[in-house]
Amino acid sequence: MHRIFWDCKLSGKVTVHSLRKTFAASLHRCGVPVKVIQELLGHANLNTTEAYIEVTESDKIEAVEVLELVEGLHKKYLSLSN
Repeated sequence: MHRIFWDCKLSGKVTVHSLRKTFAASLHRCGVPVKVIQELLGHANLNTTEAYIEVTESDKIEAVEVLELVEGLHKKYLSLSN
């Protein structure tokens, strides 16, 4: 495993656990449902999977931007239907 990390030029502390967390977070950011991620990780408890998926500031900002986009489209639709 250390050879793979070295060949990939991964810096910092890389562990199997950190790779699993990165895998879970990446899937979540791509819109994969948490229940699917839970099964892929082999977790019996959904709370364990949720602990792997940390919400970042950029996740929060993106969620608000999506909401603003939907709101803008809704207002545009309402103005066109009048």
